[in-house]
Amino acid sequence: MAYYNEEQLHSALEYLRPVDYCLGNSQALLSERKSKLREAAARRKEVNRGKKEIGLANGTPELGGVDKEPKQWRRQDIDKNCGAL
Repeated sequence: MAYYNEEQLHSALEYLRPVDYCLGNSQALLSERKSKLREAAARRKEVNRGKKEIGLANGTPELGGVDKEPKQWRRQDIDKNCGAL
């Protein structure tokens, strides 16, 4: 019962523990969560904005870490990497 009341987050309680409501600090925790989510969204927006600026060099989008041309698989490659079927 201690796990249920003191550790498990409940969706009906806005993903807080029942003990948080009993102690009366639920509103403080919810406002802290809301501010952290706003800060994270702002950071993510800045990071994504930076990626767009970098990826549009010369007017063509570039995908980081992706080969421009797909690798042509040969039967030998498939057998070697996946084992003979």
